[in-house]
Amino acid sequence: MEMSIRKADLTPEHATEQQTYHLTGDQQCYIELWQQLMLCSKKLEQEISNRFRKQFKQSLIRYELLSQLDEGKWLAIGKVAQQLISSNGNITKLVDRMYSEELLIRRRNQHDKRIIEIGLSEKGQQLLIEMNRAHGEWTQSLLSSRVADKEARQLLELWQRANQAG
Repeated sequence: MEMSIRKADLTPEHATEQQTYHLTGDQQCYIELWQQLMLCSKKLEQEISNRFRKQFKQSLIRYELLSQLDEGKWLAIGKVAQQLISSNGNITKLVDRMYSEELLIRRRNQHDKRIIEIGLSEKGQQLLIEMNRAHGEWTQSLLSSRVADKEARQLLELWQRANQAG
């Protein structure tokens, strides 16, 4: 199946002529693959996020932050912001709130006292354990109703390989 895309549809502010591009069958397949991946990801993220809010009164970003600090890890706030693709200011505010809720602890970096590092408190570690358990159950339930275990392993292997490329 061939699909036509006008140059104006791709870059309307830069297009001056109505030139048409034709996608090959393979190109169309990859576009549809990307669209399906994004749609699935968005649906799962919304459902998991809703469940975290309902059961734990925590957002997905809070769960991701707690997960980064699992197993006794200490990270600088800038590193956390980098890994969460967020600004330092936003993460600092979030860390401040989570610190006041006694989910996190802070310390100065041993080598550079200007750097503040964060880690999990006992309360934060316990919350993460509970959230991990629920997240695992929810994800398995949501996905296993759509793909078989063998297919899930194949998809995981394919996406891991795709994520390793360039």
